[in-house]
Amino acid sequence: MTNEEIVARGKELYEGGIRAAVESGNAGKPLAIDVETGEYVFADNDDEFTQKLWARGAKAERYIMRIGARAFYHRGGAWINQHD
Repeated sequence: MTNEEIVARGKELYEGGIRAAVESGNAGKPLAIDVETGEYVFADNDDEFTQKLWARGAKAERYIMRIGARAFYHRGGAWINQHD
């Protein structure tokens, strides 16, 4: 898959049901979606998130995001909730 296809499929899966399952109370937490299986993983912090990803194997095509945010990381400023 190309990067563009991974992003499109990840967004489709997120909006198609994952968002409703994870968004409440989890804003800003890291989330990865396997774009081939639809399985996803999220965690309270980046270290735990990384451990969970490695435990699932390194070969999957994943769309990675922060729940309720436009970017995974930011420089300066503050987080802005994209759904407000």
